[in-house]
Amino acid sequence: MMSLAASLPPVTGLAAAPGMPPGPTAAHFDDRETRPATEREEELMARLPHLIRSAKVAKGWAWLLSGTDARSVTSREALARLPVLRRADLAGMQAGRPPFGGLVPEPVTAFKRVFASPGGFYAPEAAAHDAWLAARALFAAGLRKGDIVVNCQSYHLAPAGFVIDSGCRALGCPVVPAGPSTNDAELDERIAIIEHLAPVALAGTAERISKLLHRAAQIGRDVSSLRIALIGDGPIDAQTRAELAGKGIETFTTMTTAELGVIAYETSAHDGFVLNEGFIAEIVHPGTGDPVEPGDAGELVITTFDPHSPFVRLGTGMISAQLPGTDASGRTNTRLAGWLCTADQAARVGEKTVTPAQIAQLRRRHPGLGRLRLTLSGKGGKETAVLSAETRDTTPDLQKSLAATLLDVARIAGQVELVAGRRLPNDGRVIADERR
Repeated sequence: MMSLAASLPPVTGLAAAPGMPPGPTAAHFDDRETRPATEREEELMARLPHLIRSAKVAKGWAWLLSGTDARSVTSREALARLPVLRRADLAGMQAGRPPFGGLVPEPVTAFKRVFASPGGFYAPEAAAHDAWLAARALFAAGLRKGDIVVNCQSYHLAPAGFVIDSGCRALGCPVVPAGPSTNDAELDERIAIIEHLAPVALAGTAERISKLLHRAAQIGRDVSSLRIALIGDGPIDAQTRAELAGKGIETFTTMTTAELGVIAYETSAHDGFVLNEGFIAEIVHPGTGDPVEPGDAGELVITTFDPHSPFVRLGTGMISAQLPGTDASGRTNTRLAGWLCTADQAARVGEKTVTPAQIAQLRRRHPGLGRLRLTLSGKGGKETAVLSAETRDTTPDLQKSLAATLLDVARIAGQVELVAGRRLPNDGRVIADERR
């Protein structure tokens, strides 16, 4: 039986041998980052049939992709016809077929760690070099061989600490596995370490890093060696970023999940997130697998070629959008807008639950509509539902037809507002529950 790792064609264009970090004067991690976008796309599409054929060695993927001829999946259009596996389904499959839902071609003994992630699913960590694909992101943040990093991310159950740890080791950066601090005494301990070792970077949540720096100023300790803050758990607000910049610390964040590792990362341009090499990203209408119009927000769906834990169209559960152009740092891969909101927008209306998938049915029944948004407002028995739809046809007939379809698919009697042109917010929200 052929393994996934054995069947995938080699990746070309590496500037350094595996295990060898880039040189100290290199502007990019390797030359894959700056190759023409068409070259990258051709490579990814050429590798898709190998991925699907070998992933189906695992019983879970064989079931999900049953009837799929791997040879025919050589384009984004063909990929978009395959089902989306969402995180809730992933947890359900793992519960029914422990430990990994039949989605991992290798036995559990092939992995060096298994993490118990929120949501009821388990994430294996391969024994491979830079298993979470973090080194490229850390290099873009300015880390170089020999730079010391104090890692205040958690090493307990979730992989956050090991994501940073493995990326640093791949770059040749010593790591202080500090973990999170819960009181002043633990903060003081970490501050003393920073003063003694003079590390370049501090990794952790935005809140943890802010507390540590505030405490250092409060007790008069020197942490001026720090020039990089690595935030791996989501966006950071502009005020916190500015406060850190005032202390001479540049902040870099990533788009990271327990299943996939580092999906995308910030560069010195701080203008969106550059997609990591080896991923295919799609933006789809929430609740469906249908790609959105270019530039529109939707759920981020990822396909990865990880030979140990492959994913074909994994719905991340988060809303993002593709940004135009390329990153000012010279990296040519897709730019993403980051996490805009969650794709799980289901809401209760009386005794009914309305979901993004139901709103998507409206689009299918009424071709030509632009963005859609169901806004819920009011309290108790005075709740109202208003469906806003972008359309060129603003006639009363369409208004009545949409109201009838809404009642049919979601069992909700709501008002319909027709919006001429592209005037609804491009934030990926198809159900806006203003009652919360």
